[in-house]
Amino acid sequence: MNWEKLTFPLIAILLLPFFFVFVPSKEWVAVILIFFSFFLLFSSRYIRSDSRLLWASFFVLALRHGISIINVYFTKIYGAGLDATTFHLNAIEIARSTQPTWFSEFGTVDIGSSLYARSLGFCYKYLGESLLLGQTLSVLAYVVAGILLIRLMGNLGLSRWKRGIILLYGGLPPAIIYESITMREPWEALFFILVCYSAVQLRKQVSIWRMIVLVGFGVALGLLHNGLMVYALFLVCYSLFWGGRINLANWRTNNLLGQLIAIPLLIGIVLAWWNLARDVGGASQALIKGETANYYETYREKGEQDARANYEVRLDTSSIPSAVGTGFLAFIFYLFAPFPWQVSSLMDLYAFSEGVFRFFLLYQGIKLWWRSSGERRSKFGYLLTCVFSLELLWSFGTTNWGTATRHHIIAYGLLVVVGGPGVMLAMMNLGRRLTRRTSKRKARVARFRSVPRRRIRPMNLPSALPPDIPNVSGK
Repeated sequence: MNWEKLTFPLIAILLLPFFFVFVPSKEWVAVILIFFSFFLLFSSRYIRSDSRLLWASFFVLALRHGISIINVYFTKIYGAGLDATTFHLNAIEIARSTQPTWFSEFGTVDIGSSLYARSLGFCYKYLGESLLLGQTLSVLAYVVAGILLIRLMGNLGLSRWKRGIILLYGGLPPAIIYESITMREPWEALFFILVCYSAVQLRKQVSIWRMIVLVGFGVALGLLHNGLMVYALFLVCYSLFWGGRINLANWRTNNLLGQLIAIPLLIGIVLAWWNLARDVGGASQALIKGETANYYETYREKGEQDARANYEVRLDTSSIPSAVGTGFLAFIFYLFAPFPWQVSSLMDLYAFSEGVFRFFLLYQGIKLWWRSSGERRSKFGYLLTCVFSLELLWSFGTTNWGTATRHHIIAYGLLVVVGGPGVMLAMMNLGRRLTRRTSKRKARVARFRSVPRRRIRPMNLPSALPPDIPNVSGK
């Protein structure tokens, strides 16, 4: 019997009664969900089969629950104010309201931050008004996303890197904070990974059920943010084309059924999105009216007035060349800023180091795609396209690296899967080189010390010149 895998279940069974004694009754559901999150880890055969992977996953999960508990019972952590507090307070107000939970006063479905607050309020209404409950739901979203990434690594042939990738994915400081509090980012990251994972599964075996599931996850992703409402349309259509192996120029017999199913589905998705986007406003409505450029310019100007760590990059849409040039510059700043000349505090220094790390992840991901071939290369290309396209969307509306650290979390999971193995391999090679150089230096020192030294005898020099030496000056 493997006692390592039974350690946590035994501890949980022993500690659970004490939690119900000392924890307030309104927190009981949250405590049950905390234990359930650990149960998900130990019940997953993809994690349970590797004890080191299990303990790595346990560590990053326990770290998130620890941050959550500190934020509730001890002190408010950095980043847990503003939006997180607003979501929690709005959810409590919605839970106590007599109005319908899911609909606004005008009878339309809210999306974005309002929908997330309403979802949180629905849970508070029936499970208890508890900040710990709201934060634990965010941690649960992280757990499911982590399990999906481990399964995705198996499909990509990257199983040997699972432990390191889980530590990289779970150990990013902004992810630890924002995935432990009442924020939308963990749910956006989860549905983004679900869409991409469903596309990879669809490519393995085309079926109408998998297409419907993929579309459902894409709808859930779009409903969480106005900008993602636009991006979800692209992501779903692209994922169906790639996953369903649709090729309009070549109607192959072995994929004829998939193409006949996917094309009407794509048309229906576009029509449904067009009908919904007219009511939700924001970026979707601007796209329909052809006012996308003005919308993003206005959105960026508003962000520049509210933030300290601005990129100071203006998006000029007066002409196509200027829009492309300033858009590319905004994309580069979004990915890698702040640059060394912009660092003025410890937070800026951390953001700079994260930008350097992201650069190496992107470089290694592109390198892995370039060196791959066949179906494996197609999968890496699909995942990189999803990462770059999502980051491009965020770069249009993000004007400071403080907000960017939150937005990077959503695509970070796929980025670390594609680029993480190369980064870890480069670090291992660097460690071997340093170890080899140190060993050679120690060997040279040991060889030098082992050589017997010759004793040099002192010369018997005269203390003074003999008195009979003539005077060479001639005087």
